[in-house]
Amino acid sequence: MKKINNNFLLISLACLPSIFICLFYYLATNGHFFSDIGIHYDGKFILAAEQILDVGFYTDNFFLPFYPYFLALIFSIFGFNLFYPIFFNILFHGLTAFMLGNIIKNFNEKWFYPTIIFVSFWPHLVWRTTYVYGETIFVFLLVSSLFFLFNYLNKKKISYLIYSSLFLGISFLTKGSSIFLIFTLPFFLFFFFRKKITKNFFTLFNLVFVYVFLMCFVMSIQFLRIYKETGYFGYSYQSGNILYSYIYPCLSTNFGCGKKDRDAIKKAVDLYEEEKKRLGVNEIENIYYKDLIQKKIAIKLIKELEFSQIFMSSLGGYLKIFFHNITYDIFERLNIKSLHLTDFAGNIYIKTKTMLIQIFKEDRVMIIWLIAQLFLFLSRIVQTFGILYFFNLKNKIYEFLLLLIFFIPTIFPVLSLGTIRYRATLEPLLIVLTISGLYFIRNIILKKSN
Repeated sequence: MKKINNNFLLISLACLPSIFICLFYYLATNGHFFSDIGIHYDGKFILAAEQILDVGFYTDNFFLPFYPYFLALIFSIFGFNLFYPIFFNILFHGLTAFMLGNIIKNFNEKWFYPTIIFVSFWPHLVWRTTYVYGETIFVFLLVSSLFFLFNYLNKKKISYLIYSSLFLGISFLTKGSSIFLIFTLPFFLFFFFRKKITKNFFTLFNLVFVYVFLMCFVMSIQFLRIYKETGYFGYSYQSGNILYSYIYPCLSTNFGCGKKDRDAIKKAVDLYEEEKKRLGVNEIENIYYKDLIQKKIAIKLIKELEFSQIFMSSLGGYLKIFFHNITYDIFERLNIKSLHLTDFAGNIYIKTKTMLIQIFKEDRVMIIWLIAQLFLFLSRIVQTFGILYFFNLKNKIYEFLLLLIFFIPTIFPVLSLGTIRYRATLEPLLIVLTISGLYFIRNIILKKSN
């Protein structure tokens, strides 16, 4: 009972920073907490939830089903008040902090409390709780799956393996960014379980089969939903639109998005309009078939790009994901003017120098951005040391690889997009690397002092 009370207290304390930020945003917008619906977070989640409440399901909406149905459940219990999704975001954030703290105990018992503190105050994850969007609950589901998987490894109870599989399956119904796990995780688990659980081939096969079967069983809900709506059997009708409307135009830019290449957009649209002329009415109106056509056009156009173009755009997109801080998002939501390097002419040195001069002379609010950027660069250096620390833990290398396999694939689908929101799913891993990096630096300092 005492342990339960302690855990409840830790989770409650981990929620406090998110409560404070949500309250700050509420006061900063004079109580118009949700006046930016459809602008700074997507109102389609809300529309899908309303449609579910009206007719029991939703259609013509490419978002995956778990979060819309979760919102519908909240609205059916508490009424249509957008405070409650934010409240559950805060709760999920606190639970994520607690579970990640328990996960990292597998590497070092002393890291438990620092991890909870870091997750609780991690700016990007805290700020995400103010959005009615799927990132917070997706991170919670992914960390939950990993939490139960580590529990299975430690306690050898099959129920934990089942919970891990189910939570991972639900995460596939929340966001598609972790879909590549299906292709990597089963193979890794086979070798991981052989190292940690048993060397019996038959037992290994059964364990991995149960895990994959349950995960795919949960995913089948989405395949059946798509089939019922469109007559096609598939995971979603979102991938074609992303490739066609975002990935290809972003790959066509010099250094990723930023801003999409307008000529590339026009080229894709013209090809799509030509393709539509060859289609029948039923095909044109079928959202899944439309997605297939867009996917075919996007892949064709991407293949026409030079490899160097694709490489530089992808590199630029990932650099922006890793090296942009959240102040731009905050400024945008609070209608505060901000500066971007793209606002200035010249090479990178001239742009940076001109931007810094303007920050200190005119747009002093951007000093907040500058401080946040310096801390972000510092954190990346610390995280690099964190990677070195884990690779030196030879008896825990499989556990570290499990972390990488769970989180790294979540940024594969956002090739060249460069939007900080897509980094949210990677933040738990970055927090773990920050903790390990700080301990690595601390150990170096202690060795030198001795």
